[in-house]
Amino acid sequence: MARVISVTRAKQIVALYEELAPDLAPIRIDTTVAVSTRLKRRALLVAGSSRIVVCVNMLGEGFDLPELKIAAIHDPQKSLGVTLQFIGRFTRVGDGTLGEASAFVPLQVTGVDERLRKLYGEDADWNAVLRDLTERHTGGEKQRTDFERAFGSLPREVAIRSIHPKMSAVTYRVPVSAWTPENIYDLFADRLLTTRLGINNKSKVVWWVSREETAVRWGEFASFNELVHHLHIVHVDDSTGFLYINSTNNASTHEDIAKAVGGDKATLIEGETVYRILAKVTRRIPTNVGLLDSVSRNRRFSMYVGQDVLHAWRGEGGTKMKTNIFAYGYTDGRAVSFSASRKGRVWSHEQATGILEWVHWVRQVGPAITDESVSLESVMSGFLLPEPATTRPPHVPLAIEWPFELVATFSERRKVAYQGREFALFETELAPTTRSDTGPLTFQLATPSWSLEFEYKFSPDEAPTIVPVLDDGQVVTAHGAESLAAFLTANGLLVSFSDEVVLGPRGYLLRPDREKRLYPPEFIEVMDWTGINIQRESQKAQRDPTSVLTETHGMKFRVIGSP
Repeated sequence: MARVISVTRAKQIVALYEELAPDLAPIRIDTTVAVSTRLKRRALLVAGSSRIVVCVNMLGEGFDLPELKIAAIHDPQKSLGVTLQFIGRFTRVGDGTLGEASAFVPLQVTGVDERLRKLYGEDADWNAVLRDLTERHTGGEKQRTDFERAFGSLPREVAIRSIHPKMSAVTYRVPVSAWTPENIYDLFADRLLTTRLGINNKSKVVWWVSREETAVRWGEFASFNELVHHLHIVHVDDSTGFLYINSTNNASTHEDIAKAVGGDKATLIEGETVYRILAKVTRRIPTNVGLLDSVSRNRRFSMYVGQDVLHAWRGEGGTKMKTNIFAYGYTDGRAVSFSASRKGRVWSHEQATGILEWVHWVRQVGPAITDESVSLESVMSGFLLPEPATTRPPHVPLAIEWPFELVATFSERRKVAYQGREFALFETELAPTTRSDTGPLTFQLATPSWSLEFEYKFSPDEAPTIVPVLDDGQVVTAHGAESLAAFLTANGLLVSFSDEVVLGPRGYLLRPDREKRLYPPEFIEVMDWTGINIQRESQKAQRDPTSVLTETHGMKFRVIGSP
């Protein structure tokens, strides 16, 4: 039996067998063949007149032909269960005159269940491998069943086995005893689609689905909105003191959820430490990288996409900081991928088969990103490493601007308001009001009608906050109004100082790691002036070779002496 993946492929393969072995009378059986023709071909197969059958996937359930002993798997199945079922067709006992079952698989098998690699390995002992795979599968299924039975309550609206979360999480540090999942009822109130939370107190897992209204993107209406459903999963790992949140709403790091379940001491793990997750990937190749430039205001943020994107900024890393990075490579001999964002999110391209698989995956994240034995310099080689701004930077502020995330989403829907007068963010102007390297760091947010002054407050224990010097304004969205100072603190600003120092969102300070030069060194040509009288500046008509002739060619400079 030759197994293929499509009817088109079946036609190609049967033509190949007709050319190679016409004496074995190859036939093709699939759903496109007429029923009468299909029955005739099946009779030829059973009678032994035809010795080769080409099928799509496998023949129908209940088909029993012990004489089938050779499987030519031209297009391997991708799942373990289907593969075992297919192979079982060839291991049925005959009358004793039949040979042993054999299977032939292409050497290069990609995109299949990772467990099948051992099965398809060269010189694999199928008896041992199948026993190991089936026992492991049975054990895994029992573990999954025990996990699901441990839920004291489950939503009626969504079946737990229908959930396939993405491998993604933000990580918080919490006290080991933290676990109050019932607080989600109050936090989400009327936003819950699942009227009951799924709570597993044994494994400390809670999940639910929310329904949230968002403004439509093609207009401003008060009468209707778009309805979006988001899945949320929270897991607290007692053994390590980490709380993990998975949510399809990636617009937030969900601090409110973390504090509701893990208490007020829940602390987000963010910044450069998150990139330690990439140390788990060997031979890593970054394919998506976001960069924040600490020097160039004309290209403050840039995104690079493609194979080995490191070549895109080679030689410029000393002025750039990664905001997010996606890389793939290998771990324990298998292909993996990991992504990380400075905001604290870690994710992979993989999708979990269920909540339990996500729990197993996420438990490796916290210990990996907090492992101080992993050198950040080795992971972030060649890039600018930010440092926390615990005190006022001793530099003169030159300019203040909105962070790139807000610039990319400017619209009429988000406005700043003061004394009843509203303006969109793109109608505002930010400017420092401090012109020294000491004293309070203050700035002004101005609109066509009013202006407000704010000040940075620095602390040795937490990120800087922004407070109003006198009056505070508001930020108005479709969901209501909030403090303008709180909005500025949450989203952050980019403050450019003298000496190319930049204060970024969440209070990280960027100092370019480079030596500033008046001219680019690659444009400087050093010449040997031995035997030249530098007091004679003209060669005159005699073209005296010992005199000095000063030349400039565009941006190239001839310099006397050594570097």
